[in-house]
Amino acid sequence: MNPKEILTPKLLCHLTGILLAMLLAALLGNFIAEFTTRQIENDLARFGAGIFIGLLVGISVGFFVKRIWEQVLLLFSKAQPEQNFTKP
Repeated sequence: MNPKEILTPKLLCHLTGILLAMLLAALLGNFIAEFTTRQIENDLARFGAGIFIGLLVGISVGFFVKRIWEQVLLLFSKAQPEQNFTKP
């Protein structure tokens, strides 16, 4: 089997996971930051709190998605045995 045939699906799988994690972190961070800063009157304080909360949520989502993604990849790697690229 050609290494490119194996590398391409793995690369697409990783890129899809990264894009989905970024999308989830952005949407959830925006929603929670907007919800929590709704009652703050001062614009500068609202801006700072929104950035802080958005970053905190984004980092948290990234951490949890990374752990889940590692478990999914581990599950798939156990289901399919590793390909050996060394010549016989």
